Amino acid sequence: MDDAIHDGLILKNPTYKAVTVGGKESKAANLKYLEYEQYKALKLYLEGIDTLLAHWQLHARN
Repeated sequence: MDDAIHDGLILKNPTYKAVTVGGKESKAANLKYLEYEQYKALKLYLEGIDTLLAHWQLHARN
C-alpha cells in the first residue's frame, strides 16, 4: 500500500486505522482444501456436466 501511495497510484491508504475482528476460529485445512483425489472426482463430474449441457444445447437448437 505504501508503495502504491508513494508511486501516486492511489492517494490514500484505505486500510489506515482499520481494525480486523475475527469472531471465530478458521476452518480446518481438510475443510478448506480439496485432496488430489477429491479434485480429480470433481473435475470428472464437472466435465460430465459440461458434456451434458453441450449435448442438450446442441439438440435444443434443432
